[in-house]
Amino acid sequence: EIYAGIAWDDVTRGKHDGSVISKTTNEIVRHFKCGPTQGSFLKLHKVDCGVELTPELMRSKYVRPDAELVAPGNLLAHSARTASGREKPIEFFGEMKIRCRQQLEVVTEITL
Repeated sequence: EIYAGIAWDDVTRGKHDGSVISKTTNEIVRHFKCGPTQGSFLKLHKVDCGVELTPELMRSKYVRPDAELVAPGNLLAHSARTASGREKPIEFFGEMKIRCRQQLEVVTEITL
């Protein structure tokens, strides 16, 4: 059976370091290198490769700087209930600063 080796961004998500014990030789075989609990082996048929990374897809995930604000006045349209049962508005500061840093024109590298 064929497996895919995955090195997770979260170093605690996996169970391996990229190596396994060979069933035939009983020796450690390293397939890739990562932290001690950062790697996983998945059966190939269980791997979902998602969608093709196209310029159109990338543009659909980024908000233009001149688009309508998500949080006008730094307040989202949602609220949170406090421990005392009161409703408290959710503030969102820095929306324009975030948008300016997330424009495709300034993206230099994408990693999947």
